[in-house]
Amino acid sequence: MSSKSKIEVTAIGFDYNMQPYPRRIEFDGAVYHFIGLGKQTVIAGNTHPTKFYRMTDGTRDYHLKNEAGRWTLLGVY
Repeated sequence: MSSKSKIEVTAIGFDYNMQPYPRRIEFDGAVYHFIGLGKQTVIAGNTHPTKFYRMTDGTRDYHLKNEAGRWTLLGVY
């Protein structure tokens, strides 16, 4: 995996404030299901805010970025 890889978010959930978060992604021919709400950080930008997510599938942590509807996988740990 490169340090920044485009992914498809194929399912979303909503937190208690009705803010969306990724529940399932597809990357490199595999499907990953996340558990829980994860952690979210929002950075205000000039045009669109950039949202960073730290999600887990129970085994590994996934760091994701959403910028203007474009999802990027930043790393798997």
